[in-house]
Amino acid sequence: MSDQIVRSYKGTDYIVTVTDDGKYDYAGTVHKSLTSIAQEITGQKAISGPRFFNQTTVKASPKAGKEKATPKQLVKGCGVILDSLVVKLNAIDDATLRTQVGTKIIERIETEIGLEYEDEGEDEGEDEGEEATA
Repeated sequence: MSDQIVRSYKGTDYIVTVTDDGKYDYAGTVHKSLTSIAQEITGQKAISGPRFFNQTTVKASPKAGKEKATPKQLVKGCGVILDSLVVKLNAIDDATLRTQVGTKIIERIETEIGLEYEDEGEDEGEDEGEEATA
């Protein structure tokens, strides 16, 4: 049995069937991506199909997963995500709230990837226990 994705949009239920080969059947037409279906339904070109259909994990074609992203591709992807976050943060009018949200984002990233920083309070060139002379 194939999986179905149902999305209500403007009072209409849209049903997409995930085929055995990882493609998507909508209204009798097979699509390679959810994005093309979301574009057809909404009429918007700049729309994410997985986001429109509330799919955090989407069945991929059999080819997916065989090639891993290169470090350069990962950095580029992170840059796109960070650009989006900066735009959203800058849209917050309240500077205090913007700072709080930005701090929470940074804390979450640090927690997720296990970043730890050494104390940066020491001045360069000073040995522990020595006082700087003026």
